[in-house]
Amino acid sequence: MKGKPGLPTTPPAPTYCQSQTAVALTATSSASAVLNWYGINATGGTATSIATVPTTTQAGVINYYVSQSLNGCEGPRAAIAVTVKSTPLAPSVTSPIIACQTRNADALSAIPSSGGTLTWYGTAASGGIPSGSAPTPSTTNLGSITYYVSQSVNGCESPRAALTVTVNAIPAAPTATSATYCENSQAQPLSATGQNLKWYGTSSSGGTASSTPSTPSTTILGTTLYYVSQTVSGCESARAGIPVLVKDTPVAPTTASIDFCQGTSAPTLSATLVTNASANWYGTFANGGTPSNNPPTLSSSTPGTTLYYVSQTLSGCEGPRASLSVRVKALPVAPGVSPVSFCNNSSAQPLTAAGAGLKWYDASDNVLGAAPTPTTSTTGTQTYKVSQTIEGCEGAKATLTVTINAIPAAPTGNSPNAYCEGNTAQPLLASGQNLKWYGTSQTGGSGSSNATVPAHRPLLLEVLLIM
Repeated sequence: MKGKPGLPTTPPAPTYCQSQTAVALTATSSASAVLNWYGINATGGTATSIATVPTTTQAGVINYYVSQSLNGCEGPRAAIAVTVKSTPLAPSVTSPIIACQTRNADALSAIPSSGGTLTWYGTAASGGIPSGSAPTPSTTNLGSITYYVSQSVNGCESPRAALTVTVNAIPAAPTATSATYCENSQAQPLSATGQNLKWYGTSSSGGTASSTPSTPSTTILGTTLYYVSQTVSGCESARAGIPVLVKDTPVAPTTASIDFCQGTSAPTLSATLVTNASANWYGTFANGGTPSNNPPTLSSSTPGTTLYYVSQTLSGCEGPRASLSVRVKALPVAPGVSPVSFCNNSSAQPLTAAGAGLKWYDASDNVLGAAPTPTTSTTGTQTYKVSQTIEGCEGAKATLTVTINAIPAAPTGNSPNAYCEGNTAQPLLASGQNLKWYGTSQTGGSGSSNATVPAHRPLLLEVLLIM
């Protein structure tokens, strides 16, 4: 009886990547034995002497079987486990990539799967020389170039992913118009003509771009450049500088308060301006109003204080308003006077009136020096005028009439009867008006309205009549 041979000897099972070209399996038979290949049939099937070539179309582990026959007797089948590893997907890429002509481009990049390793092939869609280093695209010429990259995971290489790099022209800088402002005025956002504008404030390089237009500061005098670029087809232009001029705003004009008298010719308002500035008169408007180059015309008809306002403009910039106080002083009333009378050829006193800052005039309105002293040499009436001046304003004149009265004749006295010594005398009698009795004083003495009573001695009667 013939015995069955044992299992043929098999090498370690091969491993393939999905879709990789496989080679025929191998096994070693005993001496004089022949191999029987059954493909994937663990039992049954049709044996062949031709070694099985594994299929790699599907990932997984597949057992292939082989036996050996010796002297007509076939032994058991040996399993050869062939592993087919799945092909990884192409690495993740971003495409297209925009590059700008003559500007430095970054090395290309791709994202491999976990544990994957990238392999770059330059512009070769197939074949080519693999490299572990990512290429840096050239930006010399305009147009599009496609680069390729694969990844290897667990020893299996993926299909190549395509990255298209498009080199675009750099656009011209945007166009913009300069702006001019007055110091501390309200500025407006700047504007420029271009696409996808980027504003950089006052940064000529670097800085942080913003899609919001820059609003100039008006606190710093002089010219400041603000920068803006445009981006066309992914390429940013050079920055354009927009000059913004901030001009000095003048201070308020210098003014001085004015006062004048009611009813007099009103003065013209004025203000002191800086060199080359022009005045803006606003009448009595502290705010608002319509400016005028000419000062308002003042009125002296009504007393009181009024504030007027004026500013100045220098190089198109208007400064704050200054106030100017105008006071119309009221005229004082005429001074208080009373008629005065003197006796002919008597000694007259200087005239008086109730008031301040008196000013005396004759009847013809000629100014006199001090208060006049009327002459009494001629009887009749004299006319004088007087005004008073308060705070430099002369008021109306009061008229003062001076009467010079004639001296009356002496009164007529009645000689009394003689009296005996010791007899009671009676008051003396005289004919006249407003009699003044002086007793025995021929001159001097004090007059009395009571008639003199003679004493018991010789008497001299002198009666004066005073009108």
